[in-house]
Amino acid sequence: MDEDNIKIDVAEEKDCRRIISIEIQKERYQEERKKILADFVKETALPGFRRGKVPPQMIAGRFADEIHSEVLKSIIPAAYSHAVISKELQPIGEPVFKDVVADEDRHVSFNVELEVAPEINIDNYKGIEVKNQKVKLEDGEIETVLENLRERYADYEKVERACAEGDIVVIDYTPLDKNGEEEKDKRVENYPIQLGAGTILSDFEKELIGCKPGETKEVEIDYTEKDKPKELSGRKIKYRFNIKEVKEKHLLELDDDFVSKMDPQLKTLDDLKKDIKKRLIEQKHKEIESKRQEEAIDKLIDKNPFEIPLSMIERYKESMREEAKAMGGLPEGEDAKKEQEEILDKVSRRNIKRYFLIDHIIRKEELSVEDDSVDKEIEFMTEGSSRPVEEIKTFYKKGSEQYNNLKRSLLEKQVFEIILGGNKNLKES
Repeated sequence: MDEDNIKIDVAEEKDCRRIISIEIQKERYQEERKKILADFVKETALPGFRRGKVPPQMIAGRFADEIHSEVLKSIIPAAYSHAVISKELQPIGEPVFKDVVADEDRHVSFNVELEVAPEINIDNYKGIEVKNQKVKLEDGEIETVLENLRERYADYEKVERACAEGDIVVIDYTPLDKNGEEEKDKRVENYPIQLGAGTILSDFEKELIGCKPGETKEVEIDYTEKDKPKELSGRKIKYRFNIKEVKEKHLLELDDDFVSKMDPQLKTLDDLKKDIKKRLIEQKHKEIESKRQEEAIDKLIDKNPFEIPLSMIERYKESMREEAKAMGGLPEGEDAKKEQEEILDKVSRRNIKRYFLIDHIIRKEELSVEDDSVDKEIEFMTEGSSRPVEEIKTFYKKGSEQYNNLKRSLLEKQVFEIILGGNKNLKES
């Protein structure tokens, strides 16, 4: 759009809001009107005239409102795009067009409300000093991992006694209707439950404990508003269940046979302990490094305040609310809800600023990650993984969300190398 035919003013508001005032001169309106009128003439047929043969003056008179509407549909978005480019704005979300005015001479003016990306201009982001920590294994950590492995690889033996906590019971169960008859279409068979694991409602589990194989009982469950599925919330449902099997857990001895069963590449219990120690140290290294990175980000945020769009904050908060809702973690009571909202607001603002700061450094340092580097990272991830190689490669298929997220994480790795100034690796104490 010709600069002589448009006037643009941008007013800065709080929280990255901008109001663009645009005036389009009548010459630009008339120019676009000629094009639209020509299209109408080309496509319109009227009684006594073939398509394309209706006099333009007749079309202009009969379809004046329609032509005017089409002109506005064309020049307003074009003017907005021109304003965004010429004023070097970075819109976030959809613009809101308001106060559209077209006078008799077709001098057009309108306002656009929108949010833009934050303006960040920092140079003091290299070599941020953060506390350095040493890796330290606490007493009993290796033994805890060993016990967890025993639990994971435990054997379960079928027994005929009454079931107790820790056992696995296999049941058939059926909800009963108001008359006490089984709703056979809702019957569930061969359903395994580990008692004490918290996978079923406590009232149901209490009735199971002490039952023997072959025993049939009934239990009434009073579902609360929090219970799932939603259609059962607040209802009372009676179930009839039958104990089909009781399986007793047997933990394997911690010996060389256990080690070879768990990982054929390891031969002895000492080999396993060394492997666990190595993995624990690697995990603690990652945790400490992640903590240092986030501490550096917090320092940058504190030293370089900037505004962020409110709509992004609200979207982020809503996604966290939905996640909390799915996990059954929504608070009750006004005070608890208020406290949660304060936490959500704080976390949202911090994480959105984190994103923009990192993005700013990526652009300022002109950082990039080639696809070859991503592919090498995927290959590295397949080494030593228990998951099939092809499954991992499919998950990180090029162009997928997972692939792009991995690419972003490699970019962030470069950013943190710059932010932390290449500090020495941490040493085990």
